[in-house]
Amino acid sequence: MRPRAGARELAHSEDAGVRKTAVHALGSFPGEESRTTLVRALGDPIGDVRWNAAVALARRRDPAAAPVLLEMLDRAHLGAISGMTEEQRVDALLQAVAAAAVVPDARLRASLESLRDRDASLKVREARAQLSKDGRRCGHRRLIGCLPAGILSLRLPRSLPPRFRRGAAGSARIVTRSAA
Repeated sequence: MRPRAGARELAHSEDAGVRKTAVHALGSFPGEESRTTLVRALGDPIGDVRWNAAVALARRRDPAAAPVLLEMLDRAHLGAISGMTEEQRVDALLQAVAAAAVVPDARLRASLESLRDRDASLKVREARAQLSKDGRRCGHRRLIGCLPAGILSLRLPRSLPPRFRRGAAGSARIVTRSAA
């Protein structure tokens, strides 16, 4: 299955909400074309776009996701984002924990260990501890099952074309802080 050219074009839209959703949707398409677009999106100036690209690449176990996942796992970085609530920080951390668990990178392992032992949120510590339970890591197809219930959300921008909104809504999840 190849991504449609329209989805790749939307990943370069001027509207950050459209880019965020397009990048998320492209994560469902295997192949080098979608990977190239996702890797480019890791450098987007908007955090939500970078984060969606990192989570999508993590589903492929792609090490290119590691730098952005490290950013998502950094409490100090998340704390410096204006307008982000503590609940949104915890949601971002939980999604980053699940994504980082399947990416082969030693820096991510160290960051995950630190969260398990020291994070202020019990939800984050429990999610990280669950990954280690019985000496196993959750596979990418079971990421959602590794997280506490109620943390996943999908908010699509109103500016997104209706047919694209329907397709994105059927995808697994999207990292988001606002309805953009």
